[in-house]
Amino acid sequence: MEDTPLDSPEGSKLVQGLNIHTVHAKDDGHPLAVYTVNDEGDGKENQRTPVLLLHGRTWSSVPVYHLAEDANQSQDAENRSLIEALYNRQHIQPYSMDFRGFGGTPKDESGYVEPLQCVSDALSVLNWIDQRHSDSQKPSLLGWSHGALIAQITAQRHPRLLSSLILYGSIYNPNIKYSIPPPRNSDVHDTNCGHTDHDDFPLHAMAARNCFDGAMEDFTRRSCNEARAIFPPASARLFARSALTSDPIKAKWWNLHQLNECHPSLVKVPTMVIAGDDDPYAPTATQSELFTNLRRGVDRSWCIISNADHAVHLSDERGRFVESVSNFLSK
Repeated sequence: MEDTPLDSPEGSKLVQGLNIHTVHAKDDGHPLAVYTVNDEGDGKENQRTPVLLLHGRTWSSVPVYHLAEDANQSQDAENRSLIEALYNRQHIQPYSMDFRGFGGTPKDESGYVEPLQCVSDALSVLNWIDQRHSDSQKPSLLGWSHGALIAQITAQRHPRLLSSLILYGSIYNPNIKYSIPPPRNSDVHDTNCGHTDHDDFPLHAMAARNCFDGAMEDFTRRSCNEARAIFPPASARLFARSALTSDPIKAKWWNLHQLNECHPSLVKVPTMVIAGDDDPYAPTATQSELFTNLRRGVDRSWCIISNADHAVHLSDERGRFVESVSNFLSK
């Protein structure tokens, strides 16, 4: 985690309670930050079902899956760490990782994030987890939002490495095909050529900073006070502060056309599709397309969490989310 945003006094606060490991990518040896809890190396974690959590396209796994409690809240404030919540189910050993250029994983020489490189890095971490849990079943894989597409491609390519797959708030849409971008070193002056289809990350822009409002975009449901004023929930503001610490600079994705490889019919492992019913990025119509087109011959489960948006696991409905995921992983 050296020379990353988490290598700072504020960043160190975000990872309190986590065990941090460095896994080197199999293809080029790049260091990948991997997080878990309560793995003391005494073999007890071997008795649990391992699951690797993949984050989305903008924020590190640290604020996404281990949101620290606000120091200004009371001591009995409910913990919003999904990693700890899953661990507390007694039969799960959760792990999460940061893709290149996110949180505790440094950028590589290219400075970009590519889907298939993320797949390769996830594969390296899955193999590392499998070696640690040699006496238990193969790891499961959970991907959220953009990360669900990475998880799906990983499952399509390497089904024998997984015991199951969870596609959470997946942005899969059969009607969207990402275009091939121009070469990185080309001069593009036409503003209409500066973006790939359905992608809001400029291909040729200087590094842009993430913003507070952007960090709250996943919290689409709003609370109301007595005056009927709409305001973001406390968890959204807490997430925004943590996310801007872990990822102050917007990661630049490249070659999103690699995501066109996603085809539900090629998924050969037991799969759960789960999302909030108010999720604008994973509407029920496309979730139905995803679920109904999964490969026949393997177990499938579809769960809709009511009164929840894109960040179900950080919302007031997170207890039902954890229960649903836990039940699926216990099968």
